[in-house]
Amino acid sequence: MTSTILSPKQLNFAQISIVCVDILKQCLIDILDIHIKPKDLSKEIHLSHSLKGGKDKLNLEQRDLCCFSSLGVPDYSKFDVTLLYRLIRNLCPTLKPSKDWGKEPNTTDLTIGDDIERIRLFRNKHYAHAESAKIPDSEFTDLWNEGKSLIHRIQIFTTANGYTTDYGLMLTKISGRMIKYEEYTSYVNLFRAISIERNVEVTCGDTARFKADIRLEDSAFLSVSWEKVDGSSRKHIDISCEKYKGSTGRQLNIHSVCKEDEGEYQAVISRNLDHKIFSNIGFLQTQGELPLLHNLTVSTTKDEICIHYSHTVLENSPRINDIKWTKNKTPLDLTNHRYCGGNLDDSFLRITCPSIEDSGEYSCTVTNAVGWVSRLVILDKPSAKISTNTPVVHGLETRFSCLISSCPSPEKIEWQKSCDGNIFHRIDINELKYHGSNEDPSSPVLCLPKTTFDDQQFYRIAVRNKIGEYTSDTHFLEVTGNRPNITNAICTTKDRSVRLNCDVFLYDESPALQDVYWTKNEEKLYIQGSGGKYSGMSTDDPSLTINNVNKHDAGNFQLIAINSVGPTKSDVIVLGVPDAVFKKTYKNEDGSQCFMVMIKSNPAPFFVQWNMKDKKSGSLQQINVNADEYKGTSNSFPRPMLVVKHKETLENYSFQIKVENVIGFTEKVIPDESNPIPLKSDDNTVNVGNLNRIYERRGRNIRFGKVFDELAEKFPEAKIGRLKDLVQNSCEVEDVTSLKQAKSARDCFRILRSENIFSPEDVIFLQYLLKMTACEELETKCIEYAKGQNARYFYEKPPDNGYKNVHFHIVANIGCYRTENITKVRETVAAIVGCTIDEVLVNGYLHSASFILVLSIKNNFVQKLLALKRKDKDTLSKLSIDYFKIDSTIIHLKGLRDETNPILLKSDDNTVNVGNLNRINERRGRNIRFDKDFDKLAGQFLEAKISRLEDRFLGNYGSDVKMARQFTTLRMKNVPRLSRSVYEGLCEKVGNSTKVNFRREVIDLTEDLLSTSNVFLENRCYKFKLTGSFREGFRLKTDIDMLGWCLSDKVVFNPSHICLYRNMKHETVILMECDDLSPGFTRLKLIVPGHVFHEISCVEINDELYIPNYSFTKNMAKTLESTDFKRTFYYGPPIAMVSALLKTDIDFCFKSDHWPDTAKPLIQRCQQSSWPVETVVSQIVNSGCHVVPIGSTSDENLEWRISFSNAEQMIVYSLNHCQFICYGLLKIFLKEVINEQSKSPILCSYFMKTVLFWVIQNDRTLQWTPENLLCCFWNCFKLLIHWVNTGCCPNFFIPQNNMFRLKVTGHAQAALLDQLYDFYANGIDCLCLSPTIKLYLNDAIIKKNLPFMQETSRYLNDVHVLEELQTIRKIVTPLTVKNLEEAAVLMNRIETFLKGNITKYQAAIVQYMTTYIIRYAGLILQRMLQKIMCRKRTYLTKKWACSMFKFSSAIGSVPEHLYLAMYYYGNGQYEQSLRCTQRARPYSVEVKSFNAMMRKCIIYNINLGNADTFFSELVIEQNANEEISGKYGELFIPFDVMLHMMLILNYHKLGARAMSQQSLQDLRTLLHCGKRLSFYNDPYDCVLYADISWQILGICQHICGDYFGALNSYQLSLKSKARHRIHRATYLRMLLSLFALTRFRMVYRQE
Repeated sequence: MTSTILSPKQLNFAQISIVCVDILKQCLIDILDIHIKPKDLSKEIHLSHSLKGGKDKLNLEQRDLCCFSSLGVPDYSKFDVTLLYRLIRNLCPTLKPSKDWGKEPNTTDLTIGDDIERIRLFRNKHYAHAESAKIPDSEFTDLWNEGKSLIHRIQIFTTANGYTTDYGLMLTKISGRMIKYEEYTSYVNLFRAISIERNVEVTCGDTARFKADIRLEDSAFLSVSWEKVDGSSRKHIDISCEKYKGSTGRQLNIHSVCKEDEGEYQAVISRNLDHKIFSNIGFLQTQGELPLLHNLTVSTTKDEICIHYSHTVLENSPRINDIKWTKNKTPLDLTNHRYCGGNLDDSFLRITCPSIEDSGEYSCTVTNAVGWVSRLVILDKPSAKISTNTPVVHGLETRFSCLISSCPSPEKIEWQKSCDGNIFHRIDINELKYHGSNEDPSSPVLCLPKTTFDDQQFYRIAVRNKIGEYTSDTHFLEVTGNRPNITNAICTTKDRSVRLNCDVFLYDESPALQDVYWTKNEEKLYIQGSGGKYSGMSTDDPSLTINNVNKHDAGNFQLIAINSVGPTKSDVIVLGVPDAVFKKTYKNEDGSQCFMVMIKSNPAPFFVQWNMKDKKSGSLQQINVNADEYKGTSNSFPRPMLVVKHKETLENYSFQIKVENVIGFTEKVIPDESNPIPLKSDDNTVNVGNLNRIYERRGRNIRFGKVFDELAEKFPEAKIGRLKDLVQNSCEVEDVTSLKQAKSARDCFRILRSENIFSPEDVIFLQYLLKMTACEELETKCIEYAKGQNARYFYEKPPDNGYKNVHFHIVANIGCYRTENITKVRETVAAIVGCTIDEVLVNGYLHSASFILVLSIKNNFVQKLLALKRKDKDTLSKLSIDYFKIDSTIIHLKGLRDETNPILLKSDDNTVNVGNLNRINERRGRNIRFDKDFDKLAGQFLEAKISRLEDRFLGNYGSDVKMARQFTTLRMKNVPRLSRSVYEGLCEKVGNSTKVNFRREVIDLTEDLLSTSNVFLENRCYKFKLTGSFREGFRLKTDIDMLGWCLSDKVVFNPSHICLYRNMKHETVILMECDDLSPGFTRLKLIVPGHVFHEISCVEINDELYIPNYSFTKNMAKTLESTDFKRTFYYGPPIAMVSALLKTDIDFCFKSDHWPDTAKPLIQRCQQSSWPVETVVSQIVNSGCHVVPIGSTSDENLEWRISFSNAEQMIVYSLNHCQFICYGLLKIFLKEVINEQSKSPILCSYFMKTVLFWVIQNDRTLQWTPENLLCCFWNCFKLLIHWVNTGCCPNFFIPQNNMFRLKVTGHAQAALLDQLYDFYANGIDCLCLSPTIKLYLNDAIIKKNLPFMQETSRYLNDVHVLEELQTIRKIVTPLTVKNLEEAAVLMNRIETFLKGNITKYQAAIVQYMTTYIIRYAGLILQRMLQKIMCRKRTYLTKKWACSMFKFSSAIGSVPEHLYLAMYYYGNGQYEQSLRCTQRARPYSVEVKSFNAMMRKCIIYNINLGNADTFFSELVIEQNANEEISGKYGELFIPFDVMLHMMLILNYHKLGARAMSQQSLQDLRTLLHCGKRLSFYNDPYDCVLYADISWQILGICQHICGDYFGALNSYQLSLKSKARHRIHRATYLRMLLSLFALTRFRMVYRQE
């Protein structure tokens, strides 16, 4: 937009122009008048030959001004300077200059004639012939003094001749005058020495003429030329050309005008080579348009293609004179017999017998005198692009859609499929398998209602038209899905019931479950028909409970889960009698004999007992396990032990064990010691003491014994403690007691050997232990032994040249994975990459949760593994491979379809050197990782802090030292895990990113559509804007904050900005003064008062008006009390306002559109740190700031604080979600920990926000991720402590503003610092002091489970949207639509929004707002009926009002039915009113969709304005409320109360007494039950409406004749909180009830 403020140079030119046009002209007028009076002028001109025919000849216009041919008297004031000079020069010979006319006088020539000549020169040089409309200050001063002295001399001459015009005064007024831009422009236009017509319009083909008007005195002798202007370039026009025939210097003729002639023209006066005078620009506009050629269309017949065209011309445009056709930009020969038509008189071009040779670009061009227009069409064979939702889950629908582009239109479409992608076959879409498919040329669809793996083929579409045929690209339909997965079954027992626990789960992209059931001995169990024998068994929890178990329940139980892919069977759970298996026997050092037994029982046994039997008598007796003879004996399950000390007992008795469970019992006799049972190893039997077996095994045990002895002897004694920890944590040895008692490495190795963990065939675990304890030399000896003896160990060989190692992760036990399985993997990989099996080598095995197979593959084949197809991935998955890794790239194969039956590896010539980590993998694979962290932390923890650590956790957990140490270990290890846990927990409490963004979108959308923030207070328009935590996206328990400001108040920082608002009516201009004030604060000086409101609030200081903050806020509070804001309480700068539903703190303030100078360093700071980003910073600066009525101290009434709430909101919006969650964590920690432990809290959440902003901006290396949340919080917390320690909290926007200056000082600062330092000393554990955060930490640390957010919670659901709609209801309800014009504007805005693409939930928001607007439009129309109108107008108003209420009830929630019911009741249509009331019951709405749920769940009060007279029953209450609250008052009636009232009134009017009494009883029960009379049980709505509710009950009782009940209800209304101020109406109602009761008694007595 062009600026309207004059620059100093422009102002200088304007002042000189006024001097030349007005003052110097007046000087010449007076001089001429002195010598020739106006009445004598005509006569003098008749006597002058030079003026009639000489070089100074007057033109016709000048003669008319001089009244040369008339009898009138000329008016000298209408003469311009040129005419005045010419008259004086020719008619006043006595004034001849010293050097004659037309010559510049010398400086010493001071006659009046010389000054007249100086006037001409001054005007021409500095105004009339000026090259620019700007004069620099350096030249202006000299010019002004020159003109001033010239005018002074002429003043002396005219005064001496009796003229009183004061030229000096005129000059003085000009120097102090404000010149507007429009006035400046007019002078610029006047100073032109030559001008031409500005706009010339001519029809194409005609002649255009420009005439030049020259205002110079010597115009007859000037040379004039013509130029055409094109932007910055100029082109001289040669008027001798035929095109410009007849042109002269005074007139330009342009013949046969065309579009190229349109443009700008100028006339140019050339005085000499260096000085040119340009006229204004004239624009030549040509009339007549190009011909209209409509788009070409194509149609086909059996053997022809027709291109249809039509053309026309507009009115006043030349006709079409030619038509041409081209093909591929080559002229088309229409004489060819293959073409027909194509001429001006035709409307088509026909192509016969079309073929591929006719494809190309056909162009039609029509021409008229203006120019030509062309249209083209491309004929070609069709193109098609298909798309589908691949991959698709097995059993679901697949749809192939196709976008076809074809000109001419296609003749045939065919869907095709292929198994190999080479040979395609036509698909018969009429088959049931393809139901829903079509071959419509406009939108062909191929539909597979139920996709199976057989449909995993290649698909394409073939399209043919007259030009040719086209087949689309092929699409491979990838079908995913796996059978259900079933976890290992667990059997638990409780009393006489057995529970078979099993979980069924699905991999991603798998079909849903179809059936889940249990079988017993391969027969399906029917739960419902079992008579209570079986229970449980659901899809969510498929576990089976068998009640009252007995021997008949023994059998094989199995869970079967089925989906569309197929069934999956669980492991068989065998329920039966227990089995006791003798494990081993050995002798202790004291000579006692030990017998160990393994009990296998499902379900678990409840009775285990050792017995002994006399070998002679056969008597059986129980063994007392507490007797000294059997000390050490145990009956514990599953490994009971019998210890017998005396040899005589062994000789005389045999021993047996009895085991019993709920199925039955078993008794097993312990074999005699004389026949020892061999100990079994994994694959070999070892008979201790058998020397022959040593030689049979080639001396392996001897070499193992040597390496065992060497390792045990050389193991460092200092590392024995670490060795024991590693063994216990990683392996879970069975004999833990012996491990704890071990005193040397040899003792530990013995335990490992006895439990077959370290054996001659397997050294894997010992290899791991030696590596973890950093015994590299011993580890090397261990590996050397394994290589030499072919024992199992982990290794990885480097790849050969040209090969690369690829790691395949196999989900299986390495000891159970056969050699043939490894070969199968090699063969499969070789087939996939296209090489031989010899080119895929085994290069090692590595440890993992299962194990990793290392294959060495040639480099040129490795890349093929990075682009596997789905079927190849499935093939590898069947081999128990779940992923493989190439360098750093990991390729996941999704779920496993089939499980491989594990079989032990064979020891033959092809034996694989792999180890057996059965126990580690099966029992506790994660313990190895834990073991590493345990060892690392234990080694690095400072010894000096051990006692403090124990004391800390002993205080929290009592005497459980073990738990405290475990807690510390877990916390130190799992900081990322804890961070993730807190992050996920806060996402549930604060909201995930989707919810937060939706909350912000709802508020932004509401303000944008409804303009709910614009309210008129005392005829001034105020804008209200939500701010604070609620606007930022939090939904914690807090009030809603608003900023409100008047739109006509303009606040500026720079005095130069004041002129921007000087010409605006009713605008108040306020200047901010920041000098001598605390940073961040300002004074407000009233510059241009626009409303009496501010003048009342102002105080006068040094003749200037300033606005105090206290009186401003107090006056605003008084203003609110008299408006439609329902209830206001003033207790400080924010005004606490409680409306019908909304509790809000409103800060009334001033808004400035300018960014303050004191905050401008923020821009550079953000650029240096790159945060916030440049776009956000630009938005922040353009948004300006607010000025709120808060001083730096309570005594500073003239100070106002500069607020940056808009900027803070934009910054919070730009945060990533982890930063936003950290902000929420800081707010919760402040509220639940810091302020909770402080008697007088001094910190607020704004300080937390400031801390967050500074940390993000200053530390750009900090990773804001969920796993690093606690670290980010700790950085913020440390910065807060630093600020408290220094007593300085710099404002983010104005760092010089120390926000701790008055709050954090003295004893309060010291106490706060001590408190924060105690938290800091406790470390991150201080978060456990927060009840909210402690829950998330406990779950992660104590229970070891992370509450990872469900995937469905990442998205919005209907409940979240309904919650936000309830919030919007609270924001919208206090603000009403004022008139129908406003309603129309809002509806237009909504209609515009609906034209775009909106989501289901956005549509719900718009639907609610539309209902709100339509309802208020109906209320406005209803109120109009109270005015006196003609019959027709009354009828139309009623009709429109009824339509509004019907529409709102059709699209709105159930309360909208009550508004329609009230309308019908007011018009006496009681039956219709009753039907609407019955439809308003919430349970009458059937929930079938989100829309129905919204209509049912959003329930709100009925707002009945004092001007709304639907019925007469509440008129008394409305009048009473209006006397106190004014015309804007409203009655807020709970929905249930109004619903029952309408039922009672309608039944009463219709004579249904019984139904009326029933409804009255329901209303009485509702109120007497003590129920809250509010449907919104949320933290933002605490308002009760008991007064009006009891009042309505009394009214209904009075109507139904229960006068005693009515009096009681009125008394309860008076006792309730006076929310509606209707106590006067209550007293009147009580009088009416007493009068009715008295009258009733009198009638009763008479009867």
